[in-house]
Amino acid sequence: MKKLYFSVNIILLFMLFQSPVHSQENRILSYAPMGFANKVRVKVEFPYKTEFSYGTFLNLYYANFKGFCIEPFARYYLSEASPCGAYLQAKLSAGYFSSNIEYNNGFAEEDPQYKTFKETADFVGLGVGFAFGYQFQNRKMRYWDFFGGYKYMPFLGPEFKSKDNAVYYSDSDFLWLSTGPGSMFNFHFGIGYSF
Repeated sequence: MKKLYFSVNIILLFMLFQSPVHSQENRILSYAPMGFANKVRVKVEFPYKTEFSYGTFLNLYYANFKGFCIEPFARYYLSEASPCGAYLQAKLSAGYFSSNIEYNNGFAEEDPQYKTFKETADFVGLGVGFAFGYQFQNRKMRYWDFFGGYKYMPFLGPEFKSKDNAVYYSDSDFLWLSTGPGSMFNFHFGIGYSF
């Protein structure tokens, strides 16, 4: 985990000092206040030429699936006024997570043969996504960013466990895909500042 954290910091520093835009005022650092239900999300964006930008989302999850996820992205602005206007976004997702996963033997909860146990598991998460969004700047030099899209990041944690000569199953993939880091419908609202 320390190596991942160190690598992310090196990448961010490299991006900060290698942005080809002459004006540092166009670089954006933002946070997502709506994500606080299950994560802290920070975005760093660097304009590149007139209609492109690149950057990364840094996510620290603290709900059911604790962990860290980095999501580098590239944006194509339809208005040729990067970093403002309508845009198309593509991103990659990579993270490391830990969760206390509950397993059951497949019987109904009312059945006397129903058994369950919990076990902590560490696993990686990998995915891709795309979105359509809009970002604008108000008079106070504050950036407002909205997008909606789709993300494919399957649950890669252990879904089956053997115990006492029986196979136990987990429903964690449902939580992962609905409200966790792998949620398929990817929405974002961010507030940012130039730096």
